[in-house]
Order: sequence, then structure tokens, then C-alpha cells
Amino acid sequence: ILDEPMSGLDPRARMLVKEAITATQQQGRTIIICSHILADLDEMCPEIAILHEGHLAFTGSPENLRTQTNQTTLERAFLDCIDHRSIAA
Repeated sequence: ILDEPMSGLDPRARMLVKEAITATQQQGRTIIICSHILADLDEMCPEIAILHEGHLAFTGSPENLRTQTNQTTLERAFLDCIDHRSIAA
């Protein structure tokens, strides 16, 4: 379980952390990441979950969330999801 693993890291350290996460995923292991840096999640996570006000607002792939919200970025899709809460988990 990683909580904000990219917070405060310079570009080289961010790359090294991403490579370590990817290598761990390729070993078939699950990593849980909590982060507000949605671009990182979009890049590294095949599945995401959005918790909003104590409720599970979405589960699925970042691509699926972008498609369901008709948004081009995960950040905009996230905001649309929590603003409308109309997307089923």
C-alpha cells in the first residue's frame, strides 16, 4: 500500500518509483496506491477506484471512466464523477 508515493520527488526519483511499481505489477503482485496525482494513476494503474464522501463512486479502468464521463483526461473525468455521482461502480 503506497500513500502519495510521488509526493515531493524530483523527475528522476519519480521515474524510478514508476519503474519499481511497474516491475512489481509484472510479477503479478497487486499494489494499492492512494494519490491525488491522477496523471500518474492513469499511467500506472490498470484499475482505479474513486472514494467520495465515504462512498465508492467508481471502479474500473481509467479509460472506462474517461469514456463514461466523455472526458479526455482522468482529472476531468474524476471531477465529473464526483460532481455528478451518476457513474455506477
